[in-house]
Amino acid sequence: MTTRKSQRSFGSRLRKRRIEAGYTLRKFADKLGVSATYLSQVEQNKYDPPTAERAARIAELFDEAPDEWIGYAGRVPEDLEELIRSRPLALPDLVPTRSLPLAQTHAASRCRLFALAF
Repeated sequence: MTTRKSQRSFGSRLRKRRIEAGYTLRKFADKLGVSATYLSQVEQNKYDPPTAERAARIAELFDEAPDEWIGYAGRVPEDLEELIRSRPLALPDLVPTRSLPLAQTHAASRCRLFALAF
């Protein structure tokens, strides 16, 4: 589930980053495998942020961390979701106790989940 705030944040972040990377709307949409109309609607916050899989593809196109873009989209990476479902009592251990930047939060959660998986 995404919130209005994450929708606004994602769309504006995506547009800003796309322009910084030198992509036109159409070129980025083609590389992402979506229509330019859809991408425009996402950037304008008229559609919800994309799925975790598509957010990971966005990160790949920008050569950035997938978990960061998945987090910006308000999604949970599929592998983390599976681990959480298989070990629900460990969930409190995955939530940071202090406020961290998003990338650090995801990295810390991934480290905890990795440790729990073994």
